[in-house]
Amino acid sequence: MNSLILCAGEVTKNPYYFSITDTKVYSIEELCYYLFNNIYVISPELIDDNLVQWIDKEIKMPQLAEKIKLLIIKGKNLKDMVTTIMCSSDYYNEQEIRNLIDTIDRIEGMPEIRRRKIKADNLLKYNNYSMAGREYESILASKEAKELEDEYYGNILHNLGIVKIHTSSFMTAAACFKEAYKKNN
Repeated sequence: MNSLILCAGEVTKNPYYFSITDTKVYSIEELCYYLFNNIYVISPELIDDNLVQWIDKEIKMPQLAEKIKLLIIKGKNLKDMVTTIMCSSDYYNEQEIRNLIDTIDRIEGMPEIRRRKIKADNLLKYNNYSMAGREYESILASKEAKELEDEYYGNILHNLGIVKIHTSSFMTAAACFKEAYKKNN
């Protein structure tokens, strides 16, 4: 991370690694900061047993680990899990956590295809080109893609072109850009 985060809790020598964004976190405060600033790429699958074990063993917060484990077992949604983690630290105030909850509600209220595009856009932002490319291609191959307005479809093609520059050939990227231009000028 590129900013200073004041940590009042345990700081571990063994960080938790989020491969989706190539980020390591070393404390509960950094975990909260990560969740807050990457909420568009966070999915319920990202909060798993490995994270629970890290919270329990590395940052020595067994009560929080147990709460999250129970939420996972009960099949609770992302909002419940993120809220539980965020409330375990004093890094964010109540209003900031409420704003985050509102953001999660907005994300959950979006059509699935739009959530997937946001996820792909964030993967692209973090230079995770292969995962972003798979997500964009999956979106374009879906039956819902036919219902997208031209500009939105063109934006997906444009971003896929950027992915292709990094993972494939310039010719493939050029074809994506040409199609994107036809859709959204």
